[in-house]
Amino acid sequence: MKTIQLALTIACLSLLALSPVQATDKIDFDSDVAPILTMHCAGCHNEDDSESDFDVSSVEQILKGSSAGPALIAEEGSASHIIQLMKGTKEPAMPPIEEYDRVPDEEIAIIEQWINEGAKPSPAADDSVDENPNVDGAGIAERAMKPESIKIEAPKLEPGIQTQPAILSAAFSDDGKQIAVARYGVVQLVDAATLKTQHEFDSLPGKVNSVQFSSDGKLLLGASGIAGVGGRAYLWDVASKKLLQRFDGHSDVMYDATISDDGKLVATSAYDKKVLMWDVISGKQLRALKGHNAAIYDLDFSPDSKNLVSASGDQTLKVWHVASGQRLDTLGQPLKEQFVAAFSPDGTQIVGGGRDNRFRVWQLESVDSPSVNPIVFAGFAHEASIVRLEFSRDGSRLFSSAEDRKVKIWDAKTFAQIGMLELQPEVCTALAISPKGESIFLGRLDGTMEIVAVPEEKRAVDSVAAVQASESYLNKPPVASLTREVEPNGSPEVAQRAFVPCRIAGIITKTNGEPDADLFRFDGVAGEALMIETRAEQDKSPLDSRIEILYPDGTPVPQVVLRAVRDSYLTFRGRNSDDLDNFRLHNWQEMQLNQYLYANGEVSKLFLHPRGPDSGFRVYPGTGKRFAYFGTTAISHPLQEPCYIVEAYPPGSRFVPNGLPVFELNYENDDDSRREIGNDSRLKFVPPKDGTYLVRVTDVRGFGGDDYKYELTVRRSNPDFAIEVKSEKKIKANSGQYFTVKAKRRDGFEGSIRVDIENVPAGYRVSAPLTIEAGHIEAVGTIFADASAKTITKEQAAAITLRSSSVISGKKVVEVSHGFGEMELETGEPKIEIHIVRNESDPLPKSIDLDRPLVFEIRPGESIEAFVVAKRNDHTGRISFGNEGSGRNLPHGVYIDDIGLNGLMITEGNLRQRFFIKAEPFVQPQERIFFLRCNDVEGIATPPVILKVLPTKDNRLTDR
Repeated sequence: MKTIQLALTIACLSLLALSPVQATDKIDFDSDVAPILTMHCAGCHNEDDSESDFDVSSVEQILKGSSAGPALIAEEGSASHIIQLMKGTKEPAMPPIEEYDRVPDEEIAIIEQWINEGAKPSPAADDSVDENPNVDGAGIAERAMKPESIKIEAPKLEPGIQTQPAILSAAFSDDGKQIAVARYGVVQLVDAATLKTQHEFDSLPGKVNSVQFSSDGKLLLGASGIAGVGGRAYLWDVASKKLLQRFDGHSDVMYDATISDDGKLVATSAYDKKVLMWDVISGKQLRALKGHNAAIYDLDFSPDSKNLVSASGDQTLKVWHVASGQRLDTLGQPLKEQFVAAFSPDGTQIVGGGRDNRFRVWQLESVDSPSVNPIVFAGFAHEASIVRLEFSRDGSRLFSSAEDRKVKIWDAKTFAQIGMLELQPEVCTALAISPKGESIFLGRLDGTMEIVAVPEEKRAVDSVAAVQASESYLNKPPVASLTREVEPNGSPEVAQRAFVPCRIAGIITKTNGEPDADLFRFDGVAGEALMIETRAEQDKSPLDSRIEILYPDGTPVPQVVLRAVRDSYLTFRGRNSDDLDNFRLHNWQEMQLNQYLYANGEVSKLFLHPRGPDSGFRVYPGTGKRFAYFGTTAISHPLQEPCYIVEAYPPGSRFVPNGLPVFELNYENDDDSRREIGNDSRLKFVPPKDGTYLVRVTDVRGFGGDDYKYELTVRRSNPDFAIEVKSEKKIKANSGQYFTVKAKRRDGFEGSIRVDIENVPAGYRVSAPLTIEAGHIEAVGTIFADASAKTITKEQAAAITLRSSSVISGKKVVEVSHGFGEMELETGEPKIEIHIVRNESDPLPKSIDLDRPLVFEIRPGESIEAFVVAKRNDHTGRISFGNEGSGRNLPHGVYIDDIGLNGLMITEGNLRQRFFIKAEPFVQPQERIFFLRCNDVEGIATPPVILKVLPTKDNRLTDR
């Protein structure tokens, strides 16, 4: 952008009628020399791009010279290096002839005469304070300032169409009676009741990009400038309308100026990538804050004036410590340029938005020292770039305006959309909220302005009541006798009558080349869940069945409405219908575990975050083949296929449009969503009301024939589970191995399952009880053999009892199973001994105390430190614990973090490794046994330790 602006500057300057200066005229640097240097030299030799370390932006910089030596010799123009390069008497000639036109001889003569006269800067503007200055309550002296120009001397061109300048910023006065309005070259004070102009601060250079009242309402601050030339901020006394301070220091257009709530400091930002801090009383520059790599568009002080946040075109926000100028954090989650940044009125959060159409909210943690500020919300907000974000003064609402010409209102606690204004005739580039929060000032790009009332609150979701599924556990459910289909039954009018429970044998034939459809009519009770499934592939039938639930008139029964809240796409290869790992998604950093992912009709669920630069999401169930949800079928997805994070609502729910699609899913299924019966269909149906329904059976490909047989079952849902164990076969004394308990869930049962293990042989200890979390299918534990252990015989293994319990439909259900598995006790000591310890100095424990395991504590949203230590008996190589699964049996949402590409390991020759445990904000308080296990070295596991998840200190991270 700056290159374009500079080109425009040069183009304008080229229109100047630069007449040769007479020999008797005194040369002025600003008016005579600077335009020539700007036209011919500044493109390569400026503050930000100083080739050969030479900068022509000021006399001071020119006198510094370049890496080749002094640029000039005062009073010796012809002997000066800059003149010789311009004339071409020294190489390389400047500007380069092949890239730019040579400097005309008459213009070289002007510069040479200026050097002969001593190469002096232009006379300084008279910024001295009057001998008897007026001093306001804050102690700011009214200055008698000579207006110093920041301008381009170019011919004045009248516009073809007379329009009023765009309104670029606005602010309400503290009493709500006035509004400051920023336009090109002027700041207006308008009456808030009539919108008539009461006063103008004019003759400002270029666009006035920001305007702000001080917190006490006594001062008014405006920022302006001209691209490629300079920026300036003005501070006026509101009562007297006198200019109190002028802040110069930026080499390009100024985008923002803001005054701290304590009234002591002003911060300014510009296209030149710098933030400058100024003292309000003296007007002196205190420090420059550098770190951004692009233009800085917006600034905001925290309410306590300790921190400053900046929004930049480098796609980041940065948090600064005001007193020291130290950068405390870089908020790098945005995907494109950031145009706005603001602190919440209570100072606990930062909000930012820009070209990527979303706004994000961070919790402020880095107040006095560098710290990570966790992101607590990120959401799609508009269909185009966000240009303004404003809080109401009480902090209850957030207002946004974007290039889609929409103005939206958000709940500032939940960040749910609660309102939207009518589509505006032009982009609202200025928003100002009245002190009491009842009205909004709108300033538009076409120069028009309006005050509107804040609309009545309307939540983004207007949901109907969801039908609650009614189910009951039956230890021995009835089995229906088999009947056969009766043709014709190919349409709703002739659907065959069926009575629940039923089993019907049918055939999908073809008649005159047209595929068959079989329909069956049954009765349903509102909320009484039914399981409907086919059996075809399981019996070697070529039928690839599809089932649909219809109303009697043949229209589909809706199941759920999915509202997209974030858009994305697959960024690396596609995914086949089995994969559950490495889902690489655009903007994955703003997605949360347990959210639904919609892609081309399939709904999956996020299980584990990407764990490094070459990984993607893992989806449920976390192992095996991936699950689909809401009766959808897992399918293949190509690279760059669009996908969405969605939220589920009952059918009939309505939403305030957010610019993203809404998907309505009906009750239908192709292949079983849980991948248990292959290509056969299975669907859980919850009737929305009492009445008659139809189930239609077809071949998904439109095939049919005499051998396309199936069996259809319609029965009451009977949620249940069964447990199986998988364990290692060998173990050594004084070491541990791991085992897995896996749940086979039936009829959509998703509750948590507790597994107790009893009758373990003497000499062995297991980590129990184990919990298979709700929606998960497995948990892992450890078994330890002490010095007295002996081989577990077949009889002993069969006697080990697994007592698994859960609550199903309000009833406690206990499943008892046997058969942990035989385990051979090998002779000799283990190759390594490994333990988890707390601190870097903790030694390897001398013995295993399974009765008093170490306890680690963590809170949601936090990370804690731990160490793994090893004793090497007969192993000198690396000890690898794995990658994303290296923390075994941790609660869902708690994982070993920062493991790198090679995972968690103790490298060759070392005995200790630090690791970090991180808890996602949604993790609930609980206690959980966890351990580490070697991927190699005999699969040895550490003794278990306990992780205790504590409640959050407050609700800031978990109430959203």
